[in-house]
Amino acid sequence: MSKRRKQKKTNTRKVKSTQKLELSPLEKGIACAIPLGQFNARTTQEIADRVGVSIRTTRGVVNRLIIKHKLPICGSKMGKRGLYYPLTDEERSNGIEPLRDEVIEMQTRIKTVSMVNLSESLLVIHNLKEGV
Repeated sequence: MSKRRKQKKTNTRKVKSTQKLELSPLEKGIACAIPLGQFNARTTQEIADRVGVSIRTTRGVVNRLIIKHKLPICGSKMGKRGLYYPLTDEERSNGIEPLRDEVIEMQTRIKTVSMVNLSESLLVIHNLKEGV
């Protein structure tokens, strides 16, 4: 066989998946706009702009991609901020940590709102609004 016919080996390999995702066009667009790797993270605004939808729609679809379709989408709030697919366990851990912080904050909000005396707080709110 001549040298011309020999094909070069490349470092790219196809990963065979046992899972076939059934995504809507919107889900596919957003899933494809999320980059691989923490240092390539893309903000929700950038993803929304690329796909042509609102940030709110993008967030909803990202939640669906994670929960329904089991895609490991992480978010970074330090360094390069934004969403990404983790390439390593360390990147996954880095993406999970902000979620843990949000859960703690939400639990605190739930506890506070649940325990507030409504009569007293409504009086304070009423006085606040009168002073406006």
